[in-house]
Amino acid sequence: MKKICSLIIVAFSLSLNIANASDNNINLAKKWTDNRGRELLKTFSIKEKELKYKKLDEVFSNYVDVAFVGKFSLGKYYRQLNADQKTIYLDLFKRYCLSSYKKLPLSFAKDIAFEIVSAKKENKSYVVKTNINLPKELQQKEDEDNVVVSFYLRKSGNSFLIHDIKVMEVSLLLSFRNKFTKMMFNSDGEIDWFLEDFEVLIDRIEDSL
Repeated sequence: MKKICSLIIVAFSLSLNIANASDNNINLAKKWTDNRGRELLKTFSIKEKELKYKKLDEVFSNYVDVAFVGKFSLGKYYRQLNADQKTIYLDLFKRYCLSSYKKLPLSFAKDIAFEIVSAKKENKSYVVKTNINLPKELQQKEDEDNVVVSFYLRKSGNSFLIHDIKVMEVSLLLSFRNKFTKMMFNSDGEIDWFLEDFEVLIDRIEDSL
């Protein structure tokens, strides 16, 4: 009986330790997201375009799990790539992401405010929900000044990486997958054709900047 009681106490203690560790990670995820948000707003306020892009590229490269997002975006087709094709694809995917965001308006920091609404653990992700106050020029609908944006984070050593962003419950990760699945379908499932078309698309975006 004493042995059973001892095991119960040990199990209970372990569960408390796990819960405390999880709560601590949730708080760290909130703080990390708050810091990254303020860093972004500060970067948006930079007037010199080239310096702003340089800083934003660093933010993207340092805080987004590009490899995970790239692999997920290609779905089942990623497993069909050989080692060389995977390297080429992931390099192209990063170029695509870094060039695509530069087509967006990026000089609005002074009119944006954000606050963290909540944070929780969801499967292997830490979900931090924020409320972002948009300036009028970014509002798609009249009086749509507040937008809920959720950041999905995964632990990476002592820090976090973003692997998905949901804007009003619309997943950027799933949007990528839908886009890339369609591109692969249009290439008749031929990997080399897809990679060639993908590079042409990226070149066109980069040339338009």
